[in-house]
Amino acid sequence: MPKMVDLAAFITALLALVVALGCYVSWRATRLDRLHARIEVALAALDAALVRRCASVLEVATSGLLDPAASLLLIEAEQEARLATGHEQRELAESRLSQALRAVWAVRETVLTCGGDPPEPPAELTLGAGAQDPDGQELHAELNWGAGAQDPDGQELPAGVSAPSRSWPASGAEPGARNDLLAELGTAQQKVPIARLFYNDSVNATINARKRFLARLLRLAGSAPMPTFFEMDDAVA
Repeated sequence: MPKMVDLAAFITALLALVVALGCYVSWRATRLDRLHARIEVALAALDAALVRRCASVLEVATSGLLDPAASLLLIEAEQEARLATGHEQRELAESRLSQALRAVWAVRETVLTCGGDPPEPPAELTLGAGAQDPDGQELHAELNWGAGAQDPDGQELPAGVSAPSRSWPASGAEPGARNDLLAELGTAQQKVPIARLFYNDSVNATINARKRFLARLLRLAGSAPMPTFFEMDDAVA
């Protein structure tokens, strides 16, 4: 009789252990599924942040706020980032876009065109024959006009001042629209490192969970590929 009691107790303990182990394995498998689902959500958020940044960059580059060289630099970097397909290729392309943005903002005083009124020309301007402007355009020998003369933009000139042959450079966007575009680009830039941090945290948690002995022994992750971190230069100017 005592042997029967011991055997029943052993079987009961064994069944309890099997049930506990089964519950633990099921919990680990469910956790891995949730971690992989979290990675998909984080990756979608990161992709949306990167796409939003590309769109903002393209809007600023084509708005007339920058000079042609800076606009071309941003457009080429944006196109490369938008068309990148592979994981590593996109990391490099997005990093180049971040570097292009920092390069443009670092010299913004030379690439941002003035959006205000053009400066007034001097009261009198007399040039010798064959003189040229900074763009290599030959200027008239004498530039003296009467009172009431206007420049090509409709600005009245003081007496004795000539109207320039070309209009002063002006931004293609109103000051308010310009500020909105720059603010939108700044917001889009700030969202990229946040989204990337969230994604990399999810990847790190998933990798740690998959490296556990029981998860590797029972292949709880199934055929799901091992997630990879998204490494890029996302420093904001």
